[in-house]
Parts: sequence; C-alpha cells; structure tokens
Amino acid sequence: MALALLSLKLGLILGGVLLLASYQWIFHLVAICCIPGAIVAALLIPGHADALGNHESDSATETAPDGTTYTIDNTRKPKMDFLGLLLLTAAIVLLIFGVSNGNVEGFDRAQTLAPLILGVLLFPAFFLWERRVSPVDTLIDPAMWSVRNFLVIVIIGLVPNLWWFLV
Repeated sequence: MALALLSLKLGLILGGVLLLASYQWIFHLVAICCIPGAIVAALLIPGHADALGNHESDSATETAPDGTTYTIDNTRKPKMDFLGLLLLTAAIVLLIFGVSNGNVEGFDRAQTLAPLILGVLLFPAFFLWERRVSPVDTLIDPAMWSVRNFLVIVIIGLVPNLWWFLV
C-alpha cells in the first residue's frame, strides 16, 4: 500500500517533469517501459508450454470453494467471454462517467443519475452472467470472490482511485 502511494506521488512529479520537456515524452516513456516489460513477462510468466499445446494431461478436476466440482478440458482453448466483457466494460464506463459528470453537473441531475444507476445495475448482471459461463472462459472466476483476501485487495485498490474522481 505504501509503495502504491509512493508511486502515485512520484508519477505526478514525473508527469510534470515530462510535460515541461514535451508532452510527447509521455508516449515515448510508455513505449520505453512497456516493450521491455512485455518481453520480460513473456519470458518469465509460466504457462507457455500449455499455450503451445504441451499438456501434461488432457483434463483436470477442480473443486470451487462452494463445493462445485468442475472438469476442465485442457485440450480446448478458452473462448472469449464477449458478453461478460461488454457488461463489465459498460458498468465501469457508466460509473466513471456518472461520477465525473456529477462533479460538473451535480449529482441530482438525470444525466448523472442515469449512468450511475445503469452502472450499478450492470455489475450484478456481470457477476450473474459469469456464474453461467464455464470457469475456463470467465473473465473473473466467481470462485475468486470467495477467497477472503481477494475482496479486501480489490477494495484497497479501488478506494484511492475513487478518491481521485470524487475530489
């Protein structure tokens, strides 16, 4: 947490210094950091053998924390959950737009309340949809939310970011 706060402050200072040089350096810095990071991630993140088709077994059985047993076929490639992606993206965009617009127009206006309400309603729709999708294909496995520390980490990560929009 302290490292995140330090990064936040250093990011603002570095951003100001880059803007003094030229705003274009922001884009150069992103490329300078991301390209080597992507190469290192590709080399160090395990699981490339599975992506290439070198499977130790063709299927595995996993048990979720709620007791549900899933048989996962390792020979099948995961499918993209487009509806889940649409629901989650729409919920996040509507919430951010509603909060940002509320600071400008006021939170009692329909153009602020409608996106906020729709965004809040789309989050449960996303989680209900994810419960119907195969665990291999989900964007966020519903079993993750039953891990005690996962929800705490998500909340700790969101609170500082929400502060930026609300202040």
